[in-house]
Amino acid sequence: DEPNYKITAKEIQVFPNDKIIAKNAVLYIGKVPVMWFPYYYHPIIDLRAKVQFIPGWKSEWGYFLLSSWRYYIKGNTKVDVFLDYRTKKGFAEGVDFYYYAKDVGIPELGEGLFRSYFIHQNDWGTYDPTPFRGEDDSPELRNRFQWMHRIDFGESTIGMLEFNKMSDEYILKDYFYNEYEESEPVPQNYVSIISAQPNYTFTFTAEKRFDDFYTMVQKLPELRLDIPDQRLWETPIY
Repeated sequence: DEPNYKITAKEIQVFPNDKIIAKNAVLYIGKVPVMWFPYYYHPIIDLRAKVQFIPGWKSEWGYFLLSSWRYYIKGNTKVDVFLDYRTKKGFAEGVDFYYYAKDVGIPELGEGLFRSYFIHQNDWGTYDPTPFRGEDDSPELRNRFQWMHRIDFGESTIGMLEFNKMSDEYILKDYFYNEYEESEPVPQNYVSIISAQPNYTFTFTAEKRFDDFYTMVQKLPELRLDIPDQRLWETPIY
């Protein structure tokens, strides 16, 4: 059968039970070429599709189509590119970059996640511009940035960092509702070092509020570093 999407390449190297490496690769949707990769890496153990499309309907969004495009760089280091459309809100795009320092030979630098997302709310291409609250449906650029990082200094000492910057206080509720429900109402911004020894536990924490529209004192979460494997998904499908 003719596949819905495929990847062709000038050169492909197959390492059994390990990985596939392709050079000068082109992604086709049907018979149409849509993206070129000079270098494409795919671990065989990863069963997730490299391209995902999620259609649906939500009262605040109207009809929507969310898409995710995954590109492996090296090892577990990878990039997810998001291209989304909502009939009542317009176009949006974003990038999740998962990095592991061990993939470039310096494991002592740890691992992390950088996320960015931009919504061109009620801008060009919006079929039925509507506000989330109030009566203002004028075009607006809304965005979010997040950086999470973890370093293991030893078996019992770790360092953690989390940085969040939002365009407004409602963006998580409007576009990432599952995350909004499961996390603290105010996004965290902190640097922390925690050492758990047999006879004592030492913790150093520094916190900072970067968004003035949040008036609540931020609360340091429990010891964790959640690096979610986006995108399964931020909002339920109706």
